[in-house]
Amino acid sequence: MLANEKQFQIIGEVSNGNEIITFIKKNKVDLLVTDIDMGKKRDDGLEAIRSIKKSHPALPILVVSMHDEIGFIDEAMEVGADGYLLKSNSTDEMIKAMQHIANGDTYYSQEVMRKVAGKMRRKNESEQIHLTKQEKKVLPLLCQGLTSKEIGNELGISFNTVNTYRKKLHLKFEVNKISELINKSRALGYIK
Repeated sequence: MLANEKQFQIIGEVSNGNEIITFIKKNKVDLLVTDIDMGKKRDDGLEAIRSIKKSHPALPILVVSMHDEIGFIDEAMEVGADGYLLKSNSTDEMIKAMQHIANGDTYYSQEVMRKVAGKMRRKNESEQIHLTKQEKKVLPLLCQGLTSKEIGNELGISFNTVNTYRKKLHLKFEVNKISELINKSRALGYIK
């Protein structure tokens, strides 16, 4: 797609976050287009962005991902991405995004902006759920499918304590099943 665009020259392609970092160190790059899922690690692209922004803070970075969940969008913004598109966006929109961020602006697709606006609206409506420090540790482990015993071992707390946190999280999110907890916590941006 980009090979046909005369205003951009592709100087390299890599397949994981470590390769991005190495490539950026060895080559002059004016714009980086990356995914979040690369290599074996699910957030390899995010880790690469974080690292690159430390060494090359002015390098414009555009994320193009299939992930439209607010957790991924938030994290991409936090680590320094200058733009975020979905893979379903058109070629024209990708070119437009690249032009914007190459000129020092930011660019987020309409779908992404709707997710961000929805999160802000929920915050303004006080729909955000207050979680304790320990609940913030337990929630992602529950959502990864770990059992109470496994979570207890991971966090160094008892099986019964984990079950207490599990019950509290179900109450706070107003859900009955773990699948509902995963869906709602993802939709509200508590997990990726």
